[in-house]
Amino acid sequence: MRAHPTRHAEHRRRPAPGGQPGTALRTLSAPELAALLSARERGEVDVDVVDVRERAEHDLVAIPGARLLPLSGLRSGEGLASLDPARPLVLHCKVGQRSAEAGALLQARGFADVRHLAGGILAWIDEVDPSLPATERSALSARRRSGATCRCGRRSSPRRARR
Repeated sequence: MRAHPTRHAEHRRRPAPGGQPGTALRTLSAPELAALLSARERGEVDVDVVDVRERAEHDLVAIPGARLLPLSGLRSGEGLASLDPARPLVLHCKVGQRSAEAGALLQARGFADVRHLAGGILAWIDEVDPSLPATERSALSARRRSGATCRCGRRSSPRRARR
């Protein structure tokens, strides 16, 4: 049996209930976000780009022009005051799971123009800026290889080769 942090039941997150019926959270690709950020820099569009990862993750690597507002702050409601429901919003995390959850939560609270980055910051590194350190990917791979404990305290076993 493979043990991986996202495979533990307590790590599986489902989008927050109560989103606008029939409204799926829109995604955008890393190159589309890069174009949007360039347009924002030129003053052509107004968009708020928010990183929903935790501070330690953000300190490792960040998308230029994105601000930090951890998902934990959105869940508790503390971070909502810093967001404008009328302003277009793009969310990102490491791979897209947490930003999708945050987007569903914000849609349920009346935010109409919410999108999230498909593939998260790892897609950004792969498709837009390979010069950024992929430290999160490296840290996860090292944790898997070493059999280190998961965030929940369970022991993660190294991946075994399929036979």
